[in-house]
Amino acid sequence: MELYTEKYGIGDKYLFIPGITGTVNYWKPYLQPYTTKGKFILVDPLGFGRSPKPNIKYTIDNHIRSLHHTVMSEGPFTLVGHSMGSLLALNFAKNYPDLVKKVVLIGMPVFKSEKAALTYFLGACK
Repeated sequence: MELYTEKYGIGDKYLFIPGITGTVNYWKPYLQPYTTKGKFILVDPLGFGRSPKPNIKYTIDNHIRSLHHTVMSEGPFTLVGHSMGSLLALNFAKNYPDLVKKVVLIGMPVFKSEKAALTYFLGACK
């Protein structure tokens, strides 16, 4: 499924994934001054903003498949994720390492314990 994207600038590529309920608008105010420093690819995740909102389970796999379908011709790029976008970024990098040069994670979700985090991430990465 093709996701909504906006692209700005030229040069090294950076793909930005916002947190839950976030859209391309989350990143724009911060990135506009830097469009001469790289090519910024902003995406609305599946089910948010102007991206499709299909009647499906919004699993990590469905998010990652849609993201891959949308950006597979853009790589390699640095992947930047915020909050839920960080979880998607990690899974995307795991599944498509040939498209990802680096991963930058901002505001990762907080867990009560190391065990809770491991349980969550091991389940999410299957």
